[in-house]
Amino acid sequence: MLKSPTNTSNDEYIFTADGFSGNIPVWLKLLAPLKGRANLRFLEIGSYEGRASVWLLNNVLTHETAHLTCIDTFEGAVEASTQERSHILESFKHNIRGFGRRVDYFVGESRDVLRDLPFKDHFDFIYLNGDHKASSVLEDAILAFRMLKPRGVLVFDDYCWRLMHRDIDRPKLAIDVFTHIFSDDLDVVFAGAQIAVIKRPTRPTTISNR
Repeated sequence: MLKSPTNTSNDEYIFTADGFSGNIPVWLKLLAPLKGRANLRFLEIGSYEGRASVWLLNNVLTHETAHLTCIDTFEGAVEASTQERSHILESFKHNIRGFGRRVDYFVGESRDVLRDLPFKDHFDFIYLNGDHKASSVLEDAILAFRMLKPRGVLVFDDYCWRLMHRDIDRPKLAIDVFTHIFSDDLDVVFAGAQIAVIKRPTRPTTISNR
């Protein structure tokens, strides 16, 4: 169970914000079949201080061979204050320090880092919560979806996020476009503040005699 989000003791997790805990009931159901399994590979795009990361490591990726890869610039979102931006990476490293080799992280733009990761059918679960601009969300989704195993789960965050006025500066437009374009390859299994999809198994290629 996660400890106090406001406790800054060296023996506790350090969190200054909580945009994740409201999703836990859905994630418990969504990820129940994966809990405790060996050799799981999860990817998180947009980790911030690591609240979702820590929850996954404590509640799903509990086998010693399970692994979480995190990607973030650790510069904060557009709504982050200057004070928040200054401590994000250090807080993240503090929060994951007890998980050893079960977690690693990359500091950089997701569109760059993703191109250096195993490209096809590698991850069992991907959480997409990076740059909120529609163009960035769409690019991340296309790159990440190729890395998702058949029957793997992809979760988009902040579907209803409306801080920015233009639709091209919010995730919703990109998520709608992506799920429509890839509708033959996925099933939407949850729609709310987040959107969760499962990748359909690859269909065999039919060779025509014509």
